[in-house]
Order: sequence, then C-alpha cells, then structure tokens
Amino acid sequence: MRPLLLLLFCLIIGEARAQTDASGYTVLAEGTIAPDIKGIDQEGKPVCLSKVKATYVAVFFYEPGCHFCEYILPDLQRFYQREHGANLEIVAVALTTDAAAWKEQLATHTAGWTELLPADVNKVKQDYRIEVAPTIYLIDRKHRVRSTRLVRSDDLELRWFELFNEL
Repeated sequence: MRPLLLLLFCLIIGEARAQTDASGYTVLAEGTIAPDIKGIDQEGKPVCLSKVKATYVAVFFYEPGCHFCEYILPDLQRFYQREHGANLEIVAVALTTDAAAWKEQLATHTAGWTELLPADVNKVKQDYRIEVAPTIYLIDRKHRVRSTRLVRSDDLELRWFELFNEL
C-alpha cells in the first residue's frame, strides 16, 4: 500500500510542477518555484538566478546565432530600458556549451542586463522544458513562475503590464 501512495504522491507533485500548453509543449506550471540556474556572467563571475533581486525577473533563453532570438533583441532592449526602473531585471540565459560562440554573441550585443552561461545547459533545458528558442519566463520576487513560454517581446510586455497592475 505504501509504494502505491508514494507513487500517487509523486504523480500529483509532478503534475503540479508541469502542465501542457495549447501547442502541446510541457511547461512549468504558473505558481511553482522556478528552478535555480547557476553559471557565469559576462564578466566571468559566478551567478545564480535565485540571487537576482527584483520584483520580477524575465528569464530570456536564447541560442547564440539564432536569427529569431536576434530579431527580438531590439524590442526586448527597449522594453528593458523603459521598465528597468520599475524593478524589472532580465537575465539572458545562453543555451549553449560553446563559450566562444557565447562570447562572440556578447561582443555584438550589449544590452545592460545579466548574461548567464549555465554550468549545465541540459539541466536548464530539462528544468524549464525548453524546446524552442527564444523562450521567456517571468518570475516574481519569491521566485515563483508567473508566466511561461513567452516567445515574443510583445508577449512579455503584455504580461508585465498585467502583473504590474496587480501590485
């Protein structure tokens, strides 16, 4: 009986942490605690997503050389410049193990936010159920996921204003 209860408990907890969106992708459920991401920043210093202090953190997952990721960067930069003072931070997470490609990307795009090269890219992709880049998650000050699978900067902006009106 105990193994059955344990299995049922694990299934319920797993269901609460993940759900399927309209396109059939498995995503983190809104309200769950965002998994931490550890790695190095653009200056080579250790950084953890959980240590970023802001009312909201937009986690921008991208791949160096991804044309659509580069396409949305100007809009994302304008949004960041406009809303940064309202306690918004952006952490850009490179979905690569190629540090040279990441540094090359940084040389051509300076946005002012934290850039993060994760120590374990595969774990990040698994934890956040990343299947396509770019992907943006919005996390609140308690590190709860507030929005998932935002793909365009317009999606982020719309959700940001919805959440900001709740404050």
